[in-house]
Amino acid sequence: MVHDNIPSKFAVEAVACLQVVTVGRYLGMKYVEIEGDSLTVIKKVKNPNRDKSTIGPYIHDIKEQNATFYECKFQHAKRAANKSAHNLASERLKMGKNA
Repeated sequence: MVHDNIPSKFAVEAVACLQVVTVGRYLGMKYVEIEGDSLTVIKKVKNPNRDKSTIGPYIHDIKEQNATFYECKFQHAKRAANKSAHNLASERLKMGKNA
C-alpha cells in the first residue's frame, strides 16, 4: 500500500483530478479546463459509461461535481509537461502519514 488512504499511484491521479474539480467548484468557477498526465483517468472521466474499475468511485465523484460547471474540459498533458506536479505528488506519497 502506497498510503493508508490511497491504494495505488494510479488512484493518486484520480484523487488529484477530483481535488482539482472540488477546488474549482469551491472557487465558483464556471468554465474550467483540467489537465492531467494520466491518459487513462482522462479517458475514464470523458467516458459517459459507469466505470467499474478500482478507481470507479473517484471517477463517479469527478463526473458528479463536473456537472456543476457550465463547461469543463479534460485534457491529457504529457508527463514531461507536467513534471513538477508529478514529482510533488510522488514525494507526497512517499511521505505517507508523516506529512
